[in-house]
Amino acid sequence: MSDFPEAAIYTLLTSDTDITDIIGDNVYPVLAPQNITGPYIRFQTITQLPDRQLIAASTLQHSRIQIDGYVREGNATSSPYFIIKDLMNKIRLALDGYRGDVVIDGGSTVHIDSLSLLNSEDILTGPNDGGDIPVYHISSDYSIGSQLTVPTHP
Repeated sequence: MSDFPEAAIYTLLTSDTDITDIIGDNVYPVLAPQNITGPYIRFQTITQLPDRQLIAASTLQHSRIQIDGYVREGNATSSPYFIIKDLMNKIRLALDGYRGDVVIDGGSTVHIDSLSLLNSEDILTGPNDGGDIPVYHISSDYSIGSQLTVPTHP
């Protein structure tokens, strides 16, 4: 078992064809390259809290993971706002309410006890590359309850 819910999020996002039909393989943990031309997703952990127990190590953690979708106005074939709204809705459909094991690269699994959308926010960002093309951006936070491997101590 893997203790990284981020690996499960990455796997769920990159294995959903409704999502990859829009963004291809443009899914990035924490930092995305600056020269991306098409729509893309970036995700990062905001908080990660173990579920404390009095007499033993925690076996459950609660994470808040932020998923951001971006599209530049000049690179869209239709309204970039509606492209990003559609993408983030497809992400919601893939993630919200998910429970179960996610097999990640290497064959290990992440057990997801709960996965739910907490909030979303529309953001229009000014150009960040010196040009004058706006970037449409939606930020969504998800709560994830996942299993931890219990440490063994002598």
